[in-house]
Amino acid sequence: MLTIAATATTNFAPLEALKAILKAPPQAEVGIPASDPENAQKGRWNEFGTETAPARSFLVATANLYRRVYAGGITSGVALAIRSGKAAEATKGVKMCAQLYHRDILRRIDAGIRPPNAPSTLARKSGATPLIDTGAMRRAIMWRMR
Repeated sequence: MLTIAATATTNFAPLEALKAILKAPPQAEVGIPASDPENAQKGRWNEFGTETAPARSFLVATANLYRRVYAGGITSGVALAIRSGKAAEATKGVKMCAQLYHRDILRRIDAGIRPPNAPSTLARKSGATPLIDTGAMRRAIMWRMR
């Protein structure tokens, strides 16, 4: 007589990782912190425009331009977290996307966001690139994990 014994094991790590992600989803912030009110105000004026200056969106427009890239990075991080059973992989995906978004914002500012500056603005600025005069607002743009 031949006897065969089998033991079934279940790997709950993927489910536990998903539960951890859903309980405390990784979050990041990118922008000008409220703790820097002068540059935050400049950012609002540029992002949304004023009565005398047109909007030069550097935050929302960048997010819209690269949203598929950022969504893909976050999705990949969550998928890896579930496959590996390590919720921290989702956090890595969000962190990578925050860093990319930050980099993309700065690159777009450096390249010049339309419309160009008015002649009156050019007369008082040190350079011709919109959104950059002293560089203080650009330097104030930060990212952080929450």
